[in-house]
Amino acid sequence: MAYVKIANQKELADGAVIGKRVGDLAIALYRWGDEIYAMEDVCPHAGYPLSAGRFEDCVVECGAHGYRFDVRTGFPPKHGDGFPIPCFPVRVESGSIWADLENPHNLRRPKA
Repeated sequence: MAYVKIANQKELADGAVIGKRVGDLAIALYRWGDEIYAMEDVCPHAGYPLSAGRFEDCVVECGAHGYRFDVRTGFPPKHGDGFPIPCFPVRVESGSIWADLENPHNLRRPKA
């Protein structure tokens, strides 16, 4: 797996969200309690950055049109089908937040 450093843990307080860019990819980091989640930072409706929206109870609401997404799954809350926003595995090491941007955990395809 190809983990890359996204941010320092001290940048992300509980209940906070920050947007970062890694190459051409916009990433949003969300912290809820002791958990940190990484999700692509683009609303599929109009490309608005989700990190600019409201975040509460592991759900981010797009500031442009009010679409809501669970940052743990990439799907709208209580709706687990369709095409989710890519969510990435996260680990914290020595105060740094790392994410595996090559292997979204919610887009895995079954092996043939």
